[in-house]
Amino acid sequence: MEIGYIFSVNNDNFDKKFEVLKEYMEVNNCDSDIAQETIFKGEKLGQFVSSMRSAYKNNSISEYRKEKLESINFIWDVKDKKWEDKLKWFKKNKDENGKINISKNDISVKSYYYWLIDQRKLYKKGQMREDRRKLFEQVVMN
Repeated sequence: MEIGYIFSVNNDNFDKKFEVLKEYMEVNNCDSDIAQETIFKGEKLGQFVSSMRSAYKNNSISEYRKEKLESINFIWDVKDKKWEDKLKWFKKNKDENGKINISKNDISVKSYYYWLIDQRKLYKKGQMREDRRKLFEQVVMN
């Protein structure tokens, strides 16, 4: 009986933080890639988000929590999301220009330029993850 009570308290706490996170994302028009120190309405959202990602990576998150978080497009892996965002930028650039048009001298896109250089090196060395390699080939190498 105690375990059921503790579980209920834990889910109540999760549900409260989940609702605050959802509101934070709506109010700030952002995704769940938030800073560790983020606090909103008295809730330490950055820590909450970090603990949910950790539980997911360790395969210790309940299906209930996973489904709730996925309902708001929770980002499980921030590095993957940032990689995908960069690739989307290149796809848009290529679609608009017919080719990838980027200069290391253009300060506004310098981080994209160096990202592309790094990704090409990984690709050529065969060190790029298979899922990324296929996407990279479709957007950049064709």
